[in-house]
Amino acid sequence: MVSIIIAAYNVEKYIAACIDSVLRLDWPDFELIVVDDGSSDATPSICQEALGGRENARCIRQQNAGAGAARNAGIDAARGEFLMFVDGDDMVQPDLVRKLMERVGPETDIAACCCLSFQEGAEPSPFHFYAEGFTARTVAEKEKLYGQLLRIRSGQPDGRGHTGIGVPWGKLYRTEALRGLRFPDLRRMQDNAFNMYAFARAREIVYLDEPLYRYRRDHISGFRVPPENLADVIRARERFFSEYPDYLTDALAGEFYMERLRYFGNGLKLRASEGGSSAKEKVRALCEWDVYRRLIREPIRHEAGARYRAALLLARLRLYGPLTWISSARERRKGGGK
Repeated sequence: MVSIIIAAYNVEKYIAACIDSVLRLDWPDFELIVVDDGSSDATPSICQEALGGRENARCIRQQNAGAGAARNAGIDAARGEFLMFVDGDDMVQPDLVRKLMERVGPETDIAACCCLSFQEGAEPSPFHFYAEGFTARTVAEKEKLYGQLLRIRSGQPDGRGHTGIGVPWGKLYRTEALRGLRFPDLRRMQDNAFNMYAFARAREIVYLDEPLYRYRRDHISGFRVPPENLADVIRARERFFSEYPDYLTDALAGEFYMERLRYFGNGLKLRASEGGSSAKEKVRALCEWDVYRRLIREPIRHEAGARYRAALLLARLRLYGPLTWISSARERRKGGGK
């Protein structure tokens, strides 16, 4: 049996279509678990109506705790040999489970596909995470997966990928392989951190280059991830690499270095653009966070561009005034200021 977990929060406009698409799956043996994460709109009542009292479907309600906590509740309730996640504003193709299950062998712990991106008033378009399908078993074979976890465009066939393999949806997980694994308590990117461990645990990962999942884009709003959250993501990465040091290959060490630089730069730009007499103090405080103290002290790698090199050198010298000025310069140019 396959347990399908839908995490839903304030998706009254989309949840009925999402549930209906799952109930239309052509796979005969599945259960549907909808976890309502404390919605304040009509999502709970719509869920109950859409489930229609089916024996293989149920809805769990919890106080709002985030998508990761909702998925963890679904994992706890799941009874299937395999499980998969669906977001409450998305949909699935009828043959999603069947085609992934057809690729599952005795040691396949994860089978993944790509997606069909869609939004109201536009033609759906397939987005391929990689140029072709593959099977990964060893650390070397999984390196391309981790490359995309660290940099979303890594391995994208046309360089225009809007999302990456780190998402929880579009994947069939063997439940036993996830035993004891939880989505971490991160405001954003908890799914990416979850998959770092899931991929490492998996004996075999199969990627099917076919868009069997329907990813809705018109519900996605712009959101600037707070620097605190980005720092927590770095800490989660560091914990993973300390537990699985073999995965910190030379290539991935370079990707991780650049990810930390990007997050450091984003944090500096945000703190510096807040302006006022406290901007320099906020920049100084950011540089003293543990993840960035370590970064600043490291030898500067050749991957770093001139802008990052300048920021690292100024931070190392504790020249927070100039660092604040150059960090806010791009924002000033964008806004037309001088």
